[in-house]
Amino acid sequence: MEGNFSGTLGGHVIPGAFFAGFGLFFLVLTARRLFKAESNEDFCANHIPERNKSLLKRVSLVLITCTILGIFIEGVGGQILLGEAGHSFFRNLQHITLYSMFCFAGVVGVFESYNRLPLDSFRAATAVALLGEAVIWHEHSLMKMNLVDTRIHALVAFTSLGSSVCMTISVYKPHHLVPFVGSFLFMLWQGLWLFAAAYNIQSEDKFDLEENTSYFILEGVFLGVGVLAVSVCLYSKRMESGIDDGDYLRVQLDREDDDDGDLTEAESDHFDFEIDKSRS
Repeated sequence: MEGNFSGTLGGHVIPGAFFAGFGLFFLVLTARRLFKAESNEDFCANHIPERNKSLLKRVSLVLITCTILGIFIEGVGGQILLGEAGHSFFRNLQHITLYSMFCFAGVVGVFESYNRLPLDSFRAATAVALLGEAVIWHEHSLMKMNLVDTRIHALVAFTSLGSSVCMTISVYKPHHLVPFVGSFLFMLWQGLWLFAAAYNIQSEDKFDLEENTSYFILEGVFLGVGVLAVSVCLYSKRMESGIDDGDYLRVQLDREDDDDGDLTEAESDHFDFEIDKSRS
């Protein structure tokens, strides 16, 4: 959308800050809770889905406020800044639709916080919003005349789709930590990539096609290093506390093996050996 606010520095920084802030908040919160939990299973049992109603309500209200502000900026602010007051409020309909979907998810979160909807309704609505966002960003990329600009927005769509898939899996399988973390990691990645897109708009030294993909992958590597660092610290802390993967694996198998929760004698002997080996 050349020549309007959604194609400017602010048009990318604002949604970038929204996604980066949202993803980073939940990643930091998750890390803090994991360090306090005895195991990953303990964390999942207590925090997936979110059971802190006060936190859920505050997050939902912040989400509603931010998205309404985003709608206002897209509908009015861009026109004022660019002298396009004669155009319709819905000139930037794609971006307004994007914010509206997340505003709806925020409303769902408020109802869930008051026990008017089932647990995890907020994340289910957010997963749908992220899927819709992926479709919008993909269509937005097809509008671009510049190949680099097309690639940038297609990669934004990829991160949004990744976040939606991870969050959907996490809602369906709440006792699995990886998709839960992955949903917010993709969200942070999306925000950082939107910052890179804003830099590309502002900078005289534009990305070329090869650099574009490389920068995107490097952002992913940067996030991976962060996850690795937290994982090493967390695992080291649990090993020092006498909690290891052998104990956790035994509990997981005991839960999932059958309805009675009993392991066979062969399985029990095998995992006794694994636990003894990990402690030696």
